[in-house]
Amino acid sequence: MKFLVPAFLFLLLLVVIIIVRKSARAKSSGSVGLLVNPAENDNGAVDINLSIDHKTKLDSSTVYDLKATYKNKLVGFKIEIPDKDKQNERGFGNGITIKTLGKQSDDFRNALSDIYGLDTSVKKFPEKVNVSYVDLHQFAKSYTKKSIENSPYSTELKLLFQSDKGDQAELYLNIRNDEKVIEFAEKDEEYRKPLVEFLTQQ
Repeated sequence: MKFLVPAFLFLLLLVVIIIVRKSARAKSSGSVGLLVNPAENDNGAVDINLSIDHKTKLDSSTVYDLKATYKNKLVGFKIEIPDKDKQNERGFGNGITIKTLGKQSDDFRNALSDIYGLDTSVKKFPEKVNVSYVDLHQFAKSYTKKSIENSPYSTELKLLFQSDKGDQAELYLNIRNDEKVIEFAEKDEEYRKPLVEFLTQQ
């Protein structure tokens, strides 16, 4: 009997350790990464990554709360992406909406301006920005009749920003669901300034 008590206590301690480790892994899996990883931007293009902090499925769209760190600040914004049945047979669609998270989005806008080497005066992020897009998987399939193979991304979109004045910018959006990351890959340096302007409260 005297050996049962220590054995029970040992097992109890072992269970507690396992639970604590699992909890730590769960927290770390949702950790927020750097906005820009220098190792991924050594070819001149500036690509940024934001962690999927929260994901909400609505009736006809999915909303992602995106966050990252830049110079010890938490930055980010919210993006709503329509379901695939909202686009045409070639993958073109409307209705992506980028929304503010308040100060974190203001800080994101200012961080992006700093990263691009543009005007670093502090400005606000707009309440929302509507963006057209092309689903690159569907676009390729409409021509080749085959799906893109061996892609590391569950979703690949080209975002098309356009104003009533004719200003435009393009950016690639890639979702890595397994890593809970959304990557915004730069298409061309000429779009940096207009992109920041689209993400600036007028």
